[in-house]
Amino acid sequence: MSKTITRLFIIAGCLALAFLLLRNVSIFPSLKSIFRAKAVTIDATPVIIKEIKSLAQLMTVTYSDEVVMSESKKGAGFPSLVTTGIGVVMVPAMDKLVIIGRGKVIAGVDLERLTNDDIRVVDDSISVRLPPASLLQTIINPSGFETFIEDGEWSENEIIGLKNKMQQEIARRAIEQHVLDVAGERSKNILRTLLENLGYEKVTLITVR
Repeated sequence: MSKTITRLFIIAGCLALAFLLLRNVSIFPSLKSIFRAKAVTIDATPVIIKEIKSLAQLMTVTYSDEVVMSESKKGAGFPSLVTTGIGVVMVPAMDKLVIIGRGKVIAGVDLERLTNDDIRVVDDSISVRLPPASLLQTIINPSGFETFIEDGEWSENEIIGLKNKMQQEIARRAIEQHVLDVAGERSKNILRTLLENLGYEKVTLITVR
């Protein structure tokens, strides 16, 4: 009986010694490492994308303007005689339309265009590639139009065509006044504040042209 007990002790000792040797060469984990909580790694990019896209079209600048546009065409009335330096000239009747339009342009950055590839996160640093600022809306409400002169016959389509030209003119003048540059900088400031509030120490924002 004593021989059997002695043999069991020897086998147990050998197993314990083998376990310690194998653990030292990292074949078996230690007991502490078995029961220690593992660090969970989560890809934060989709969460960040969701937070940024919640801002949708980030409207940062509103530019108001007033434009006056006119259109003329040969009319159906009687021609008139006009005295010039070369004598009397017959001038055909002209129809004239002059409209005043008061409208506004809203500029900003369309954050809904962002994808996962536009965001890179390393520890507490984040880099975001942004689309350039653009004119998101050009608005002239019906009450913003005033007909100043309407001589002759003008169809609804002709009037609408002139109003569309007025919207394009307001947009052109807004760009001329560097509205897009201002909108881009303001959008970056707002986005930087958002990301810093999410806990990022270093925020890099790059506009992709």
